[in-house]
Amino acid sequence: VRVPLGRRVVTGVVWDQAGGDELMYYVYSSSPPWSFSNQLVRAQRPLFATLTVDGRRAWQPAHAADADIAAAFACHQGGDKGFGNALGATAADYLARRLTAAGYAVSSARSDWRIGVTHGALLRHMVEEAVAVVRETDSSAAARYAEWLTQRNAQIDAGALSLTVGHLDLLALPPAR
Repeated sequence: VRVPLGRRVVTGVVWDQAGGDELMYYVYSSSPPWSFSNQLVRAQRPLFATLTVDGRRAWQPAHAADADIAAAFACHQGGDKGFGNALGATAADYLARRLTAAGYAVSSARSDWRIGVTHGALLRHMVEEAVAVVRETDSSAAARYAEWLTQRNAQIDAGALSLTVGHLDLLALPPAR
């Protein structure tokens, strides 16, 4: 199986060539049968995966449409990226369970993005991305979220919006030989 990653094509996992960001994209966008964890175990390689999305998004202040937008994100993240339905936000948990079952010592910690009111450009990008994902997953939803978009942009302009995006860091060490 050939997986395009940036400018390279990785067949399986070429351990000495694949970067960490590419490996986590591989895990995030794969379905369980793709079994990245089996390749790790077979190679007895450690893994330090950082900033792996976990599905949490908390806008402050909250808006009634936030839950629907989060559901659209979950649908998008779990969609087919070319390998079947992706693990998406469940990738880190899935990988931790699989590696623990294989005897790895696994630990994880939150590494959330906290995008504050002083980061208006990034917040605006995140708002626009949220609406784009909603439009992609449900093309009839654009009108329903126009008010959400207008209110969020006004909150950015007023310095009154922040966002926490949930991420996990995962460390997995193979069993001692």
